[in-house]
Amino acid sequence: MPPVLFHQMSEMFNNSQAEYLICYHGPKTMIDDYEFNVELLVQTPTYMTASTECHEGYIYRHTGIKPFKPSNARNNNNNLTFGTPCDPRFSDAWKICRAGLNNLHEYVSDKLQKEWGVSKKRVTRSVARARSNGEAE
Repeated sequence: MPPVLFHQMSEMFNNSQAEYLICYHGPKTMIDDYEFNVELLVQTPTYMTASTECHEGYIYRHTGIKPFKPSNARNNNNNLTFGTPCDPRFSDAWKICRAGLNNLHEYVSDKLQKEWGVSKKRVTRSVARARSNGEAE
């Protein structure tokens, strides 16, 4: 994105009530260059499915707003927190995210375990070709 757009986004984010920002730009760019009011929570590698390229993903917390407190939350699917509207289809995901990074990590890990299991190996083209030719691995 052009720098002008990044500065506009920074201003919009800094004036918003959004608690988190997820992107592929590091702290120098986000905090020093474009002045987002954030602190880095997590930096993690992400892999592209088709190309297997690796990029760093970053999760930031907005430093200019009050943190979420469950006592302020409404307990229905339409207004889950601070009057923030949420489509009922996304309410479970919203609740999981609001429970914190550790709970989100545990939930995603459990889902991946159920879907893929730990015993499945990635089959490369050379292994698949060797299998089709009757060669041993």
